[in-house]
Amino acid sequence: MKGQKTFTIHGTDYVKPNQAEVFEFGPKRVGGITPGRKSCIKKKVDGNEDAMAVINVNQQVDLLLLADSHYGAMPANYAVDHFARIFGEMQGSNPRRLFFSHLTLDREIREKREPRGGLGEGASTTLISVALKGDTVAYCSTGDSRFYRLRDGHMQEMIEIHDGLFLGDNYKPIRRFMRGLMKEGIVDEITYDDNDKMSDILFQLTKIHKQVKAGRADLPSIEEITDGIGRTAGIPFPISAEELAKEWHPLNLEMGRLLPTWGSFTVKPGDILLMATDGIEPEVSNCSPEEIQDVLEDASVPLIEQAAAILEKCLGKKGGNDNLTFMIQRI
Repeated sequence: MKGQKTFTIHGTDYVKPNQAEVFEFGPKRVGGITPGRKSCIKKKVDGNEDAMAVINVNQQVDLLLLADSHYGAMPANYAVDHFARIFGEMQGSNPRRLFFSHLTLDREIREKREPRGGLGEGASTTLISVALKGDTVAYCSTGDSRFYRLRDGHMQEMIEIHDGLFLGDNYKPIRRFMRGLMKEGIVDEITYDDNDKMSDILFQLTKIHKQVKAGRADLPSIEEITDGIGRTAGIPFPISAEELAKEWHPLNLEMGRLLPTWGSFTVKPGDILLMATDGIEPEVSNCSPEEIQDVLEDASVPLIEQAAAILEKCLGKKGGNDNLTFMIQRI
């Protein structure tokens, strides 16, 4: 699985209206892409402004990337083209590096946007990033794309879906959350302007959110995290561990809406990973997760044929209303 070539797919380069393509990235890794039949505001049928990439970082780590661009292909293309560079500059665990990379891309995409007319305020992208290392999968997701693990007949969704959070969005949802931290007295203006410190503080806060979301909030652990945030920010953390342990606390609610989702899990032989844009949803593709699972579970069918079968199902007579890009990884 490791040491394979790097592949980068920009949807606008491969898929025109009414076309679909499948790609073989290796013996256990394939992808598919289609423009769908959704019309834009000028009644012109869209192509596909998604992007995906398989990047061999080194002999230990492979990156799988999937991005769904809104209002222009640049944000998705930029995300998959520059992710490896940004990821390589980060330190720490793979989940931390992925999370930091998402935050950096959010800033860089906004900076690269044409200042006048160009892409418009809504130009942004979803992004699912996966780092495979041995039997460990680290992941981070921003937006409403999907990430599933199929194991022993059970297809499990691995991420929280963000309906209003996209990288590079000129409405700056992540920055809005950060400004909220300043209003709460968690950070001051000096820390707010320090990208590295703020990225670390956001990552530490999401550790608390993950505990609370999973129903296993541990007060000593939360106190340890908030003490560390206080040292990073240079000011005492103003909210008690008891308050942060409540799922309905405003900070927890906002983290669930406005920060990338990250995590990790172990895989075993026979597992299947599926990353897909929102075009795979049954209401737009007319293809249920159960139908996709039926295709993937037939190990006698080559992966490239499975990818073609999924595209055919998703592009049925009543489906295919939104463009779709997906990647399948067999373990």
